[in-house]
Amino acid sequence: MTAGYRRVQAADRSRHDASLGEAVAGARGFLPLSRARFEARLEAGLAEAKQRGIGFTLGGFAARRALGKALIIDTDPRLIEFRLEHRVSQGDCVTLIRDRFLGAGDWRPILSKIRNSSTYQEVEEIARAGLDYRRTDAFRTAMERAGSQKPVNRNFVALKSPELVESYFRQTAELCRSVQEHGLLRRADHGRRLGESLRHPRVRLPWVELGESEIGAAIGEAGEIYRFASGKHRTAAAQALGLTSMPIEVRMVHANWLERRMAESGLRPAEALLLGVRGLDRKSAEAVGA
Repeated sequence: MTAGYRRVQAADRSRHDASLGEAVAGARGFLPLSRARFEARLEAGLAEAKQRGIGFTLGGFAARRALGKALIIDTDPRLIEFRLEHRVSQGDCVTLIRDRFLGAGDWRPILSKIRNSSTYQEVEEIARAGLDYRRTDAFRTAMERAGSQKPVNRNFVALKSPELVESYFRQTAELCRSVQEHGLLRRADHGRRLGESLRHPRVRLPWVELGESEIGAAIGEAGEIYRFASGKHRTAAAQALGLTSMPIEVRMVHANWLERRMAESGLRPAEALLLGVRGLDRKSAEAVGA
C-alpha cells in the first residue's frame, strides 16, 4: 500500500530526497521551452499521476517558461483559507515540491490553515493597531525574547537583538501600509512605480519589491485555491486589511482537477489547463457576470 503524505516534522528537516537528476533538471529549468514540449511533459506527468495515484511531478519552471503570464490571475484573498506545504514527507522520504507543478493524491494532510500561522496573527494584530506595531503583543513578546536563548525566528532570521525586532516589525508595518494605500499589484506593475517608491518612504524599498515573485498558488482537486511557496506576508496583509482582489501565480495544480477540465472541454492538457485557470480568474468571472 502506498504511503500517504504527512507534514515534515522538526526531526525530518535535515533529510531531503534529492538526486543528481533533480539538480540537472533544475539547471535545465532556465532554458527555453516550447509549448509543444511542455504539452508532451504535461501529458507524461498526467499519465504518471494516474498510474501512481500520488506524488508530485513536472518542473514548475517548465510551466512558467512555457505559459508565462497566462498563469497569473486575480482572486479574492478571502477565498484562500489554507496553504499547501512546500516540503512533504512520504514514507522515509522528505521532498521539496515548491518547484513541482503537477500533484496527485490526498493533499489534506499537508494543508495548514493560514489564520493559524504566526505571520498572519502578527499582521492582523498590526492592522488592528492602526499599523502602530509597537502597540502589539507580538512586538513586545519579540522584544522580550530578543536577548534570550529562544528568540523569535522570522524569515529564517533569529530576531536576537532589539534592532532586528524593530526592523522586522517596521518592514511588516510598511508592507501593510503599502497594501492599504495601493492594494497588491502584479510584479510587472511595480516597475512602473519605481519613481513613486523612491519618493514615498512608506512604500517598501523598490529593489525588495522588484526582487519578489508573485504570490504562489496551488489549485486543489475540486478547484480550491491554496497559497503555495511564496507570498505569506502579502496574503496575510490582503486578508487582514480586507482586500477583495489580489494577483496570484498558479504554480501547482492537482492532476484530477486538470483531468476534469480536459473531459469538460475536450482540449489537450495545456489548453484545458489555461481554460481552467482563466475560469478561476476573478476579473474573468466578473466580466462574465456583467
